[in-house]
Amino acid sequence: MESKKVIFGVTALLVLANLLTITFFDLEGMRNIRFISSASFLILFVLLKGYKNIFLLLALISLVFADFFIHFFETLYYARLTLVFRGLAAVCVCLDVLPKIIRLKYNVSTTLVFFVVGLLHVFLLFKLLNLTQVTSKDSSLTVVALFYGALQIFLAILAFAYSYGYSTVKARYYVVFVYGVAISNVLTSTGYFLGFDFLFYVSRPLYVLGLGALLVYSVVEFKIIKPLEI
Repeated sequence: MESKKVIFGVTALLVLANLLTITFFDLEGMRNIRFISSASFLILFVLLKGYKNIFLLLALISLVFADFFIHFFETLYYARLTLVFRGLAAVCVCLDVLPKIIRLKYNVSTTLVFFVVGLLHVFLLFKLLNLTQVTSKDSSLTVVALFYGALQIFLAILAFAYSYGYSTVKARYYVVFVYGVAISNVLTSTGYFLGFDFLFYVSRPLYVLGLGALLVYSVVEFKIIKPLEI
């Protein structure tokens, strides 16, 4: 319970810090506080969890690298690196939850729901690719963005299946993490590429809340419940 309170407290402080930075600082300042936020959660994870969950540790390390390279996003090489490290983070998070998903039993109606959810995410992916192509004609960046987007779709479906199949508080924290970070990245891309700066007031707090949810999911001990048949 103490760990949960610490995570909530750090999350609240970082949300406030991000909002203040958006209000009073420029893009560079916002990138700095994003990096500080992910680095803070990485340090907190090590302090509270140690090195017991290697996949989530590597996911947080990858996000810290991505948030460092985003400082140079206007350079094509670093833009690719940012997306690659975000993709690596998604792979690590997928590997953490995939064994739990494999144990579930699926029926036809559930499979159809997953298919519809997948289609919605594919639509969202192509919208993001259009935004990428507005500012860059480089095909390699589009390929990396496609790779990252496909991983996000797969991760979102896993999160939906995990929450639907286990229906626990722990699973819901996982969903908050996955969708919080994913929606944050969508809004950040929209705000950056189209100049809608007000979207940062939503995207940055969502990013912090998502990372906070990841720590609660990984650190706090929850009651073990058998999965449902879905």
